[in-house]
Amino acid sequence: MRKFYLENENQVRFDMNTTECFFSNPSGLGLATNTAYIKVGSYYQLDNQEDAQGKISGKIVFAVEQYENYRKFINFIQKSKELKLIYIPLSTEYFRDIDVIDVEKSEISEGALECPITFSCKSFFYTSNQRKFIIEPLSDEPRFDTAYWGLVFNDYSNREIIIDNTGHLEAGIKLDMYGYLINPKVELWYNNELTSTFIAQTTIEIGERLLYSSVDNDLFVKRLKSNGEEENLLSVLDLNNENFFKLPVGTSILKVTADNGVETKITVEVLFEYKGV
Repeated sequence: MRKFYLENENQVRFDMNTTECFFSNPSGLGLATNTAYIKVGSYYQLDNQEDAQGKISGKIVFAVEQYENYRKFINFIQKSKELKLIYIPLSTEYFRDIDVIDVEKSEISEGALECPITFSCKSFFYTSNQRKFIIEPLSDEPRFDTAYWGLVFNDYSNREIIIDNTGHLEAGIKLDMYGYLINPKVELWYNNELTSTFIAQTTIEIGERLLYSSVDNDLFVKRLKSNGEEENLLSVLDLNNENFFKLPVGTSILKVTADNGVETKITVEVLFEYKGV
């Protein structure tokens, strides 16, 4: 049976699958588009089509301790700064960033309090287990851990990561690159063509890390210092490049290089998004 949860910014979940709180009759879980047509003779030709902002609605049913559990639900929503709806149709968890637009309080009927609810979606569905590719040295040996699939090693001057984006949309990425690195660079290759480049014209010292994100609503490039402080690095980017890029649907290659070669740990996190699940 499919399951639903709400999760806040602290990864605390509210269970909506019990008699205390049950999300029933959900709608709006599928695809939604806005379309415009032009009439050509007796035929209507598609003129424009774009993804619509999703809305998910249903009923929250409180079957035991109705008003007490209703208050717990409302308190969880009100005390949360950010909310995600977690949808589990089978075994995979899918997240969707949402706002609670309306909770209509009704009266107890036949032993249950049923409250219509509407969620406004701020994102598409995405998987919670965002895929990570980790490249790091093995002990003191001059070689790298290749247990992670999708990695290509030509020499120590660069790392190539082959990624198959199986989602429905371009995928945002997050990079975590450990120093020592001089002018670290990341290239995106698709269909044997260089499509985008990111260069941080700076030195990441030993003990420091370069953090990068091209995820919508979370764009950044910064230095994480050894004392835990963060420094914004937007000023060291080459503005001639498309510095914040996403992975196209299908197979692409990320090439990670630096002027001094790359012999330290790199983590690449990919956010796969789906219009419908």
